Amino acid sequence: MTTARNLSSFSLMCLAVVSSATAAGSEGNSASLDYKPVSKWEYVVPGESWVEITDEISIPHGDGGGFLAKVYGPEGAEKLDIDTNGDGRLDQTCKGMKGSAKLKGEDAEGNSFTYAIRLRHTGEKWFYASGGVMKGKVNGNMVSIIDANSNGRWNDYAVDCYVDGKGEAATPITEVLSLGGELYSLELQANGQAASWSAFEGETGNLDMTKEYEGNGSLTSALVESTDGRFQFNLADCKKGLKVPAGSYVLKSAAIKKRSLSAQIQKGDMKPFEVPAAGAYALEWGGPVTAVYDWKFDNGKITVSPNALRFLGKAGEEYKGFSPSDVGPKILVTDERTKKQIASGRFKLC
Repeated sequence: MTTARNLSSFSLMCLAVVSSATAAGSEGNSASLDYKPVSKWEYVVPGESWVEITDEISIPHGDGGGFLAKVYGPEGAEKLDIDTNGDGRLDQTCKGMKGSAKLKGEDAEGNSFTYAIRLRHTGEKWFYASGGVMKGKVNGNMVSIIDANSNGRWNDYAVDCYVDGKGEAATPITEVLSLGGELYSLELQANGQAASWSAFEGETGNLDMTKEYEGNGSLTSALVESTDGRFQFNLADCKKGLKVPAGSYVLKSAAIKKRSLSAQIQKGDMKPFEVPAAGAYALEWGGPVTAVYDWKFDNGKITVSPNALRFLGKAGEEYKGFSPSDVGPKILVTDERTKKQIASGRFKLC
């Protein structure tokens, strides 16, 4: 394996019911939530699902079926018709590359509900994703619940997400949620309209994922998970760190953006790190980024396979999913003895 350090072109970018077992005195702590369609969706949702549309929008209503839909028209320019009120008649037409709709129906208990959806056309198929949130207050702290897998339920453990306050970085709902800087356990109804909460009383420490991050882009997501799988926290919006249960954590996923450029970050070779009880930990990660790759030299030509190329950050995290795909890091080949540059190249990193 060969490594090339300090990639100059890359400096643009990097340099479900929840238990309440650890809580006490929580009886009577309840919260009501109201549905709010979101006109301009800017939430960054880990594991968000876009569901293909064939003959229905699969949000249960009435007898449990979805909302009728029909895709038709010439290949690559298909239109989409939707029955938005559940009466069996198609009443909204969508065309182009994206759109939105508000579905209105009744649940199995006869309660009326609204469910907004975002729509997009990929050039081949139509897809939908959740376009609204359940919003309310837990112990005075504003929380927004997101149906991340777009199935009409709001309490799918470790799948559906929440956002603390006015942030944009969403976190999967696990055993403990961070709201207003404090930790809570939350028991949420499937329809998302009510929840009960209790305060977390275990040992805690402070985790910071932004202070020691080296890069010229902005973190839009920085999701960590405890190594026992009990907790997840998204720290992209936490400029002063975040109180979390003490213990061992590892990066689950992250994303970085600078203007129109973006990249995804995965665990890669990163090792777990420890958040001490009553202490603090700031992860040192980001640049300089190291390229790790296999190469061949044949008849004076150097060949590097894109399938054997990895970009690893300071803590071992791996950068991939560059967008646009033709702005990936540039490879510079240098003679180690003379320090003279002898070749260069760039991959389209789709």
